[in-house]
Amino acid sequence: MARGPLRAARDVWIDMAPHPLSLLLSWLPQGQIREQSLEVRFEGAEASAKFEFQHPAGSCSADIVVRHRPGGTLVRRFGVNGNLAECSGQPGPTGEYESVLRRGSVERRGRDFMSLLIQQFVDAARDRELELVTANHAALNNLRLQLQIMEAARES
Repeated sequence: MARGPLRAARDVWIDMAPHPLSLLLSWLPQGQIREQSLEVRFEGAEASAKFEFQHPAGSCSADIVVRHRPGGTLVRRFGVNGNLAECSGQPGPTGEYESVLRRGSVERRGRDFMSLLIQQFVDAARDRELELVTANHAALNNLRLQLQIMEAARES
């Protein structure tokens, strides 16, 4: 979910969709959208894509919804097999920003995800033998999926 000045579904998709697509690609890096299964709706300030994601071991169903809300509580939620978790961030006891994952009454806190990525990038820049968490091919796959879904929205 995005906030700020009201944006069209396409703009919300461009801003928010890379995040759930990254989760999907981290679980199933060789996956591809089964073209015939792709259902896309970009309407108002909401964009959704539902599809079968094929990978070497089989396939899974994906349902991604991103939307703009002019106010209220910002909610970021993801799930697997109906098990949903909410993702947020809050200052920790020392004042440093932390990532917070919640599922029902269970809460887990840890280092801020963005801080972890930046630290891993710095470490890989210092030591060329280390591999980046997000390799170039993963970023390109993410962009390929985004564009495929945007093209389907344009055609519908």
